[in-house]
Amino acid sequence: MTRRTIRSFALIAGSTIALAGASVTGAPCEPVIEALGTGTSGPVYAMISVNRGEGRQLYIGGQFETVDGEVMNNISMWDGSGWNAYRFLPLNPPNIGIPGSAMVTALQAVPSPFDPSSPDEHIAVAGDLQFGSSSHAVRIFPPMEVSLTGTPVSDFDSEVTGFGISDLAYGEVAGENKLFMGGAFHEIDGEPILRLGQRTLAWDDTWSPVVESDGFIGASVIALEAVEDDAFGAGLYFSGSFARLGWDGPLFNSIARWDGTEFHQLGTGLIDEIINQPTQASAMAFGDIGGGPMLFVGGSMVEAGGVQVNSIAGWDGSVWHALGSGITTSGFARPINALVIFDDGNGPALYAGGAFDTAGDSPASNLARWDGEDWEAVGTGTNGRIRKMTVHDDGSGPALYIAGEFTQLNGVTVNNIARLRSCDAAACPADVTGDGVVDLADLNLVLANFGMDTDEGDANGDGTVDLADLNLVLAQFGGSC
Repeated sequence: MTRRTIRSFALIAGSTIALAGASVTGAPCEPVIEALGTGTSGPVYAMISVNRGEGRQLYIGGQFETVDGEVMNNISMWDGSGWNAYRFLPLNPPNIGIPGSAMVTALQAVPSPFDPSSPDEHIAVAGDLQFGSSSHAVRIFPPMEVSLTGTPVSDFDSEVTGFGISDLAYGEVAGENKLFMGGAFHEIDGEPILRLGQRTLAWDDTWSPVVESDGFIGASVIALEAVEDDAFGAGLYFSGSFARLGWDGPLFNSIARWDGTEFHQLGTGLIDEIINQPTQASAMAFGDIGGGPMLFVGGSMVEAGGVQVNSIAGWDGSVWHALGSGITTSGFARPINALVIFDDGNGPALYAGGAFDTAGDSPASNLARWDGEDWEAVGTGTNGRIRKMTVHDDGSGPALYIAGEFTQLNGVTVNNIARLRSCDAAACPADVTGDGVVDLADLNLVLANFGMDTDEGDANGDGTVDLADLNLVLAQFGGSC
């Protein structure tokens, strides 16, 4: 694998440009950290990229009232140029966001329940939500659509009883597409379903347990990942506080795979050897960064399958692997909250976010990348916990969106939400004059055509010269193609 060390990051806050370290002119471009407006007024716990209309939209959920200074109430959408409140129609007046709710804890993109052939996805929203008498609930939005007869179709709305919802996943298991929900609940819509539920998106379907409620011993299910790679081991991978999945069944030790018919062990599972007890993963990601497909798992475990891993490990379908010397910290029970695979221009790598101070042998403040051989800190990291990361393309190129409870990312003021742009995605499109460098000529061309539907200055090729094009030029200003 060819690796290139990230020596510097371009920092963008508002319209001010500061290039950290040496000039990138004549050198490979470096990833760019960008603020998304002024951020949120509170923590972000959930994030998802959704296909809607002619492009993709990024939704965030959490415990906030405002985003970029505007009232949003716990849920908001980024369209590539700004934040938008979600107004739940046809209420009159429409609700802005989900007011009165404690927090949104999980978001998941799903096909349209009305038209599965439609490219438009809907959003499953879960958390401590206030919809009528519901306190812990999951809904699919848009909440109301009109049939061919003009009659509104009732929205998907389920209530859980217990201590809330931790994660959602959607995927094909045993030939059937299903939505999965994990948490610390013991009922869904009044039916006994302990910790982990499943259902199709058919409107006449109901939730059912993945594990029979009288045999699932555990306090919660924290993380879910649906994998559709048959050669690797397709199914729902889930982790939580459990040793067994039945009174007399085998030891799973906090992690298992459900193939739609039976459960499979992942070696001897995840163990904290200090207390000699199973310990759950708090984040999972499936993909290939060069060594073959792998399920990456992060949490507070010390061992995975008898291998010392220090909070993060990889399952190759047969055995567990350590990722170097892992990730360590002091004072936090769950140092890793988010995992995602992203190519920042240096090749695909596993990004890990959470609350930690060391990755491998290097100091790292809550954010690090694993390229298959080494850990590397991502700039100066954040000054608070990272809760969620996802890859999204808002029309200006693929980027890694990072959210949680922090005000700074690599020195940029971001307030709980930011993005790291792939330098490969933004390198040459920013050269709108085609002279091999990104300079004042490119900036002036974009500004001269700003707001117009033209190819002149249209850096991202969407037919309009707007803020996304300006951001591309600013992100790579001074660089060469």
